[in-house]
Amino acid sequence: MPPIIRRGSELGAAPPIVERFVAREQAPPPVMHGDATLSPVDLPGSTTIGGRPLLWTTTAIYLAAAFLLMTNATAIHGWAVELPPNALSARVVTITERWEATTDRLGLGTPRAVVHGWWKQAQAARFGAERPE
Repeated sequence: MPPIIRRGSELGAAPPIVERFVAREQAPPPVMHGDATLSPVDLPGSTTIGGRPLLWTTTAIYLAAAFLLMTNATAIHGWAVELPPNALSARVVTITERWEATTDRLGLGTPRAVVHGWWKQAQAARFGAERPE
């Protein structure tokens, strides 16, 4: 605990002394139970997002997943190609090929392709007498 110096005027004619600061006990914030938040954990206090953190989190995850589904079809297709070969994985590969072609036709894969091109240029950069691997 940080020390507090009290002046002699506060204590009468005594010289300044050092006392330890004793924290005042404050009431804990009200506990939000799982029924109020849909959370399996009791959370202290209210939230700044209207008391519905699970809704906010779920919405954020769904939006991120939708964004990646639209703009990163190449990665989804790459995952499908690496599945063990069988009838189901062949169907998945066909679907992901079509999805990749659709997103490319609509231009949704362009940002990923541009960033991927930058990455490949940086990867190919050589410094001094360094030789490619």
